[in-house]
Amino acid sequence: MNESRGGNVCAGQGGVEDEGGKYSIGDSGEVRSRIEDSGEVRSRRKRKHGDANLIRTREAELALLQSAGHRRQMPGCALAFTSYTGHFRVLLQFFLSFAANVVDPWVCSLLVVVSTPAEVAELKNVLAEENTRRTECSLLKLSSCMPQLTVVLPRLTIVDFPAIRQQLSPAAKTELPSAKNVGAHGRLYVCAKKAYAARYAHEVLDAVHVIVTDSEAYVWKALSLARLFGEAAARPTVWYSDAPVHAKQPRRERADAHAPIDTTWCSQHVYGDMRGQTRGAVRERSPSPTAKYFEHMLFFYPRDAFREYWDAVERAWKAPWYDAIVAAHEAEPRCIDVGFWLEVSWHLFLYEHHRPRVAFRNVTAAIEDAFGHPFVRANSYVHARFELLWRALTNQTLPAYRTFYRTAPLPLFRFEFRQRGNCLPLKLVAELPPAVAGLQANSAVPNWVFEGRCARELALLEEARRNGTQGSSLAALPWVPHGTKTRR
Repeated sequence: MNESRGGNVCAGQGGVEDEGGKYSIGDSGEVRSRIEDSGEVRSRRKRKHGDANLIRTREAELALLQSAGHRRQMPGCALAFTSYTGHFRVLLQFFLSFAANVVDPWVCSLLVVVSTPAEVAELKNVLAEENTRRTECSLLKLSSCMPQLTVVLPRLTIVDFPAIRQQLSPAAKTELPSAKNVGAHGRLYVCAKKAYAARYAHEVLDAVHVIVTDSEAYVWKALSLARLFGEAAARPTVWYSDAPVHAKQPRRERADAHAPIDTTWCSQHVYGDMRGQTRGAVRERSPSPTAKYFEHMLFFYPRDAFREYWDAVERAWKAPWYDAIVAAHEAEPRCIDVGFWLEVSWHLFLYEHHRPRVAFRNVTAAIEDAFGHPFVRANSYVHARFELLWRALTNQTLPAYRTFYRTAPLPLFRFEFRQRGNCLPLKLVAELPPAVAGLQANSAVPNWVFEGRCARELALLEEARRNGTQGSSLAALPWVPHGTKTRR
């Protein structure tokens, strides 16, 4: 089960109170020492102590990049993931696809936040074993030995959530749940983990721009991190879905009536006490009362704006960040059942405080333009939402997808491979232009895709990569057998 789903989809450093009542940056030398001693390879400097082979690999790679004219890593961005033991094989598969298809992997730092110190060691072992195997295999000059992890490991940081929480919020008193949906605050766990991942990337890795997403992902064709982050920074956009035709009409629609305790209300309540607010007040602070905000699954967190969000949460509840999240939900216990949706809360904060710099675009309208109004009316749960749109992919609807991506050239898609043997999405990915729908997000690729059922579609992707229309790569599309379920 995906840690970020299962009922709660996620969907300066805080901590030490100063004389003015604000929470200023805290630091824990013990935690920092533990993080550095854990052997994580940071791309900005060489470790004096560490694995000699890995350092030699890094030096060779840097020499190669310099010879190609790439003089330095651009330190301004980080791609962050949350993960746990059950998804480590899928995460490894993603990293290999990243190595095969990302054309500028040196541009950004990589961060993985796991749940425990034991998981840090376990993930490092998984990566080290695969790195050794592929390095030895490459001596045979077999295409199956490519790609290698040498473009991933030098810029990868792995750290556990409790260590991050201690480092960034050392004054926090609330005990962390042991896992999602465990204990009184278990429904807050997954998205709190994602929030601390973004904060760690900003304040410890010194990233100005961070994308936080799920470890269930795959890069199918050429992808540029510089372009991905550059476009997000230059034209920050929140895609939301909104199909009022399908919304349940409330019995009471008076603007001065008490607002219902729902996802929107609870998400706003996190950064500003919403108790006593009316329907009208809630409506003014969101694009639409029927909007949904978990659509574009590469969630973008600029540092300055996220610092404002972080401070607003702590200021609203006068507590370090994690304690503040708990306090907000305890103040309105019905929000505990709703769960904490970081992405929704963050996007609503941007709507209130960062328009028009951040544009809000209705993806349902774009879907309707490409597919037609009858399509959207037919099924609000799938047809009106980009997150689920690929469930409706058939030979009959294929032309509409081409139209949609022509007018909204998004770099990602989500497909859950719910029907064994359905390989049509890979055909569409191969046909779409470069930089469009090359990254599969928030969904794992099942083993059967690589076991022969999709041979024709994989050949189309390989051909597109070879002839340069989607970029080029010497590495094969990697497959790592795993046990992660892809049908939900």
